[in-house]
Amino acid sequence: MAEAPGLGAGVDDVRAVGEAVDDPAEAWRTVPVLVATILVFFFHKALHLEPATVALAGASVMLLLARQPLEGALAGIEWPTLFFLIGLFVMVARRHDRSDERCPLPCSRSPNLVAGCSR
Repeated sequence: MAEAPGLGAGVDDVRAVGEAVDDPAEAWRTVPVLVATILVFFFHKALHLEPATVALAGASVMLLLARQPLEGALAGIEWPTLFFLIGLFVMVARRHDRSDERCPLPCSRSPNLVAGCSR
């Protein structure tokens, strides 16, 4: 019986992932936090939580459990990308707040959507 092409490579990939884990004890501490954070994201509306609150809580617990120096964790952050996204979200939130003011965009809740913008 012939082996399916690529099947052996999958087993090697799993072994490579196992070798990539430097501290299995840390993985056992932090993976449940990751899973819990993802689950809370699914139910954040029912729990009356904002997604940002869920993300920050999960990240905070993860930092406490990881037992890695804070300097090392902060050094791995891509700060320019982070500040770009912060600025983008602020602009989108501002535009969303102004969507009631005669805006022809589909996200608008204005009755002027059909009539168009009169600016």
